[in-house]
Amino acid sequence: MVRKVLIVGFPGIQALDVVGPFEVFAGASLLTRGGYDVTLVSPTANR
Repeated sequence: MVRKVLIVGFPGIQALDVVGPFEVFAGASLLTRGGYDVTLVSPTANR
């Protein structure tokens, strides 16, 4: 079963705050059955 992980991005976020967790879950996907579906989301629609 794939586990869904949402990483919330917000104004002022540091790249490491996104890349670090993303890389950890991507690596864990290689070691677990089903793995993780990691998505970056935003609390607003503004770009």
